[in-house]
Amino acid sequence: MPIFKLISLFTRQEKLRLIPMTIAVLGISVLEVAGIASLGPFMAVVADPSVIQRQPLLQKAYELGNFAVTRDFLIALGLLVFGMVVITTIAKMLVNYGIFRFVGNRRYHLGHRLFRQYIYQPYSYFLDHNTSGLSKTLLSEVDMVINGVLRPSMDIFAKGVLVIAIMVFLIVANPIVALVAAVLFGVIYSG
Repeated sequence: MPIFKLISLFTRQEKLRLIPMTIAVLGISVLEVAGIASLGPFMAVVADPSVIQRQPLLQKAYELGNFAVTRDFLIALGLLVFGMVVITTIAKMLVNYGIFRFVGNRRYHLGHRLFRQYIYQPYSYFLDHNTSGLSKTLLSEVDMVINGVLRPSMDIFAKGVLVIAIMVFLIVANPIVALVAAVLFGVIYSG
């Protein structure tokens, strides 16, 4: 696979930098799922405030918050969901910044190493090759590899982890609905 060939060009330190990126992507996925999960109770309370008395977790939160009326609890719950969305968005921006920075630094370091290898060729090598064309080709090839392999691979990984996390959440929350949704999406996208 091209991504494994590209990663094999990384130094040991560059490979170690992938570990925090992976952890950050996993953390963002958990935050995203928590944000999705927080919408359910909020929408249930909006639709039917008596849900607070029927759901033990909501009832416990209502009692712990010392809310006088259901409206105050609904506002607090809405602010909590909004806060979760804001925190998730900020964290996602930071992780995306980290990914773009990682990819940009890999472009620089890979280009630098290849250019250094090119510069240290024997003099006879330069007599036989067009140096301006070689340097231009070198830089465009590095950009093509980074933009064509590394950046899409990082995006696929981040989005794939999120999809898997959401699927696991749906299966745990309601396996029947998850199965029906999977079948419907499969039918819709297959034909």
